[in-house]
Amino acid sequence: CDGILLLVEDNSTNIELIRELLRITKPGCQLVSTMYGNEALSLAKKLNPSVIFLDLNLPDTHGSIVLENLKADQETKIIPVIVVTADATVRQREELIANGAEQFITKPISVGRIIRIFDQYLKPKTHD
Repeated sequence: CDGILLLVEDNSTNIELIRELLRITKPGCQLVSTMYGNEALSLAKKLNPSVIFLDLNLPDTHGSIVLENLKADQETKIIPVIVVTADATVRQREELIANGAEQFITKPISVGRIIRIFDQYLKPKTHD
């Protein structure tokens, strides 16, 4: 795998969980993480990740704002965004999906679900 997962998450336990799962299940894939939503857009532009995992409750801004910024930008709008949250209501989920989120992962994080998402978005790239 030569894909990149951009993780926008402020909980160090969740960061370590994702890092370990990625190391075990997708060796060669790179994890780049930031705790700040305001860094997500510039990182996404710089890295062009295969997928973005986005927590909603960040120290500097709400994840829904980050999602809107990612989807409004020509360079990043096609990157799949998986929202990770402990407390999304049905209405909030519907709004986030309408605004471009691909899927949801609810906390506590399900290892099986994470691995299925890795398999879906972090495929080995074919080289011409």
